[in-house]
Amino acid sequence: MKPREMRLRKKRRAVTLIELFIVVAIVAIFTVGVAGIFIRMIRETAKERRQIAVREESHLVMEAFVRDLSRAETLLSVFPPVRAGDAGTTNSTGGGAPVLSLRLPARAEGESEKSMQVDYARRGEELERVVRGEGNGEVRRQVLSNSVESLILERRGGVLHVEVTCAHRPGLQRFASTLATDFFVGDRLP
Repeated sequence: MKPREMRLRKKRRAVTLIELFIVVAIVAIFTVGVAGIFIRMIRETAKERRQIAVREESHLVMEAFVRDLSRAETLLSVFPPVRAGDAGTTNSTGGGAPVLSLRLPARAEGESEKSMQVDYARRGEELERVVRGEGNGEVRRQVLSNSVESLILERRGGVLHVEVTCAHRPGLQRFASTLATDFFVGDRLP
């Protein structure tokens, strides 16, 4: 062997234990950082999904009100307020209390019933739509939402103001959506 090759062989060294620990530490720090970002993204996605679900639920409840109020022949009653001082407002807090009752025309020509009665009732955070007198007189119940935090119906002259708030509370967080609209009901109010 030539002397120059021997010198090159002597200068080659293996990786020391300290250098290996430094590389492992850098990789660990990088992994923790990436995992933290990934976990944060998963939480934000779940949060957005919950908010979208609440928004969709409040839209479905409001659509039911819009559909029924626009078809209503007569508003049979907008029930009196629960608390004193809330003149004209219904904010039912439970017990299956009805909050709105209206009469709808028959769905199609030739039905045995001329019209049907639709009631909206609250039981805690559950909002139920009850249809009576449909064809054979049976009662049909439909739960519109299990998360109605507040439902406000307010008469303002010939206008009925409807405001719905749906909310979910997973853990310590609260996701809510409030929708409001006004209906011109004219002389259809009781």
